[in-house]
Amino acid sequence: MDQKQKKTGRLLLLLACLFPTLGTCLFAQKPVVSLTVSDKNVAPDETVTVTVTTNLNGTVKVDYPLEFSVDYGLMNGMDQKLDASTGKIKTYYYVQQSGSFHKEGSYTFFATVDYHGKTYKSNKITLKISEENEDDEENLGYNSKDPIFGVIQAKKTTVYEGECVLLKAKVFSRYNIY
Repeated sequence: MDQKQKKTGRLLLLLACLFPTLGTCLFAQKPVVSLTVSDKNVAPDETVTVTVTTNLNGTVKVDYPLEFSVDYGLMNGMDQKLDASTGKIKTYYYVQQSGSFHKEGSYTFFATVDYHGKTYKSNKITLKISEENEDDEENLGYNSKDPIFGVIQAKKTTVYEGECVLLKAKVFSRYNIY
């Protein structure tokens, strides 16, 4: 083997090693970690669903406040979407946890994802837990000629199978009922 063949072989070996590394670096997805909740203003003991969505297949951890108590088991899932502009398939992983707060107050928390030795932090979410409810102001406008009538309100309009729904039932009367 002459000197020129050795140089060409080394160059090809170097390119063969660098190409996969460069391809991975150039075409990798930007890390995304997103934290969402079903409702930011809730009453004590009302169910809240916390969802972490990420494109990193790592360990998800949510720093819940001490006042948060878990209602159901943890739900994990994966979703793949086709990006029409680039023609690439993007994979998203999600973790969902339901629970409730027993005390009134304002609570702020975030999520982290550990992936290949790095920790990625999500956005912060602030929940307001209070007995006061904006919906109660709307109830003052009910008029009926009936001596007794009732109203049932649902907290959500869209419900998934197995999900809890908070219903409020109110009975109005023109007379004192004991």
